[in-house]
Amino acid sequence: MKNTSYHNAKQYFDTHKETNEFHFTSDGQAFFKENNAQDHGKALKSLGRGSDAVETITREQMDNMNPETESGDNEGDDLSKLTKAQLMELLTEKGIEHDSKQTKAELLDLLNEEK
Repeated sequence: MKNTSYHNAKQYFDTHKETNEFHFTSDGQAFFKENNAQDHGKALKSLGRGSDAVETITREQMDNMNPETESGDNEGDDLSKLTKAQLMELLTEKGIEHDSKQTKAELLDLLNEEK
């Protein structure tokens, strides 16, 4: 998964058992309909808050993923390579208080302070 962590996608599929695919935007938002995700992606891009890329994940893909390699837990990796949405998700998983208005650099500082 390029922009969407395993745990984020798994949460959506676990919550919506009848849904066979989700469409994720660069900020981690999930959509049932691809055109809604595309519209949101265009808005993100025009506001300078992300790309207009949409990643579609099917339930079958989700079931075949390895949570160890797709966990989104990138502590050993360079955190600066993560998107702002991924950093926010990681901070949430770690229970670190943050605000969506913070910049990517501020979010990185929060994670680095925690180490």
